[in-house]
Amino acid sequence: MKKQPEINDVMELFRAREGASLTLDEPAILREYEHANANRSGIAIKVLTVIGGFLVTCAFLGFLFIAGIYHSGLGMMVSGCIFVVGALIVKKVFDLLILDTFAVSFYICGCLLIFLGLMEYNLPQTPVCCVFIIISLLSLLFIQNYMMAFVATCIFHAAAFALFQGSSPYSGYPHIYIALLIWFFTFWVLEEAGLTRWSNKLSKLYNPIRMASLLAILIICYLTGTGWFLRTYYNSWFIPLAAVSSILFLLPRILAVLEIQQPGGKIFAYAATILALVPTFWGPSIAASLLVILLCFYANFKTGIVAGIIALIWFACDYYYNLQLTLLTKSLLMMATGFFFLLLYFLTHKKLNSK
Repeated sequence: MKKQPEINDVMELFRAREGASLTLDEPAILREYEHANANRSGIAIKVLTVIGGFLVTCAFLGFLFIAGIYHSGLGMMVSGCIFVVGALIVKKVFDLLILDTFAVSFYICGCLLIFLGLMEYNLPQTPVCCVFIIISLLSLLFIQNYMMAFVATCIFHAAAFALFQGSSPYSGYPHIYIALLIWFFTFWVLEEAGLTRWSNKLSKLYNPIRMASLLAILIICYLTGTGWFLRTYYNSWFIPLAAVSSILFLLPRILAVLEIQQPGGKIFAYAATILALVPTFWGPSIAASLLVILLCFYANFKTGIVAGIIALIWFACDYYYNLQLTLLTKSLLMMATGFFFLLLYFLTHKKLNSK
């Protein structure tokens, strides 16, 4: 809704539904949309902002090592706090799109300095993670800019996951956090209307928290799998249990959207879904990516749908080459899953064509 005629049409629709008792502050609504459009950035700008922040952080790291400043833990922590506070104040006072890259870069560099300063004192993992959880939460309370909130939420998820992992890497604690994150993401997507109505600040934080939580689910699912590059396998069913329970909770809403009301159609949909999801207990990341796709489809979140599809393809290939199961078992399970997905496709396709 970037154009004024579209906004006017929506307001007229609300008036027709609510009647004469509804009053709208049209000038204020138009001013808000004009301000939002003036500072709106597409996905390309957001990606470039993140890449720019990453490159600036790498350059700043190089400067630290060349100058030898990294030897002073207290100095790095003080400098990091100044960078973080300065970035938050700049974005709070000057809410301009052009300042996003600078603010994000200073914020990331500040967090990096604080982390390096804490590492100089050889602190345990738990207090370090708690420090960054507090920093991210305070940042979200202080500023609601998209990119800053996105980075702060990513830092929160990384610190929380490291906190659970540091407790005992082989006792299942990381999977407990992933399950909690999956349930949180499900709640966050399904309760969009209520959350955005709760307060103006929460409505501004909704989109960056949703995007950061989605990426956190997919990245953590990758990190807890088997294979190469920063991956540690955890043998636990917390992920599939959380994902499957969320999918079954979401299924009635999807059936309502597809207007499948007949008892036979509902029974078939539930049976096919359960049978299709049973093999995912041996491939937990597949269940998580399926949940992401279904939730984003229900919420019409196109970026999430694309990310979920890419993750599903990756995790399916990863599952196929998992050496902990025999090739015959994996082939039969994937064929059965694909068969039921085709049945679900034909069911929904027939229903949509009958309208």
